[in-house]
Amino acid sequence: MTDNSHNISEEILGEYREKIDRIDDQLLELLEKRMKIVQEVAGLKKSSHLPVIDFKRERAILDRLSRRGRGILPVVTLHNIYREILGASRSYQTASMLPEEPRLAVDFHPRLCLSIMERGSAEVVECLNFPGADLVEWRIDATVEPAIEEVLSQKKMPVICTNRGKEFGGFFEGSERKRIELLLRASEAGADFIDIEFTKCCDEVIDSFSPEQKIILSHHDFERTPSTEELSDIANEMTAYGVFLVKIVTMARRPEDCLNILSLILELRKRSQEVVAFCMGPLGKWTRIASLFLGSYLTYGARSPETLAAPGQLTIPQIRHLLSMLC
Repeated sequence: MTDNSHNISEEILGEYREKIDRIDDQLLELLEKRMKIVQEVAGLKKSSHLPVIDFKRERAILDRLSRRGRGILPVVTLHNIYREILGASRSYQTASMLPEEPRLAVDFHPRLCLSIMERGSAEVVECLNFPGADLVEWRIDATVEPAIEEVLSQKKMPVICTNRGKEFGGFFEGSERKRIELLLRASEAGADFIDIEFTKCCDEVIDSFSPEQKIILSHHDFERTPSTEELSDIANEMTAYGVFLVKIVTMARRPEDCLNILSLILELRKRSQEVVAFCMGPLGKWTRIASLFLGSYLTYGARSPETLAAPGQLTIPQIRHLLSMLC
């Protein structure tokens, strides 16, 4: 009796799963149709010089669907689902509105680096050929059990590997020895750049890598932007290590903070030191673009507004679009 009930239950459950699969197929087909229309809308907006984001329209969509709902889905759940769909549509439209010819009007070739903070190694691999990016930064600390060798064997463009501990705003919780071991594995597996945090004992870490390995020495201040004198002192200490690139990123609290950080780029470029410097936060958002015009080696961007890696970060499609307008 129990065995028969179990068999019947499995059979009935299988029938329901087939129904769900058929509905999922229909949903996928409809979502793809929706994205094709979104692409057509992007073309109309591009020709009419209209912005991608229209929050009034998105609000109207959510309100209309809330009224049409039959109460099976809670309104909060319905809104969460459609916010994901609308976010994907925004990213899709922005990418569609990029100029067909990637070469800019002036002799200016900035490097755009995609920040990858995916939880799974398979998801990291999917990001390694993101359109519009020139290189990628893999935050190893954000990935659970990172398959370093497997991921880097599939890279399509230069890769920066970094592994930040919690004291540097990262997620890695293991020992310092283990943290560096993962970076050494990345170096041996073919990482083009290794990003190391600037500390009093960073020379020992730097010396553990091959002399041929390009090192990025990073300093982050998530609270403030030091004065120009302090910034200059920090930069001088960092350049003394003879690394390939010095990266200094601070939080903008005042408009003048942005000018302080940008002036640092000019100072270091006069010494032929490769540098990345900009401000985080809403006030510093524009410095991510402006830094490129002053000689910053690269700037960082996200895949979409939902995957930002730092406060004030823009997406790769947004940066490309802004650069196409400015150049």
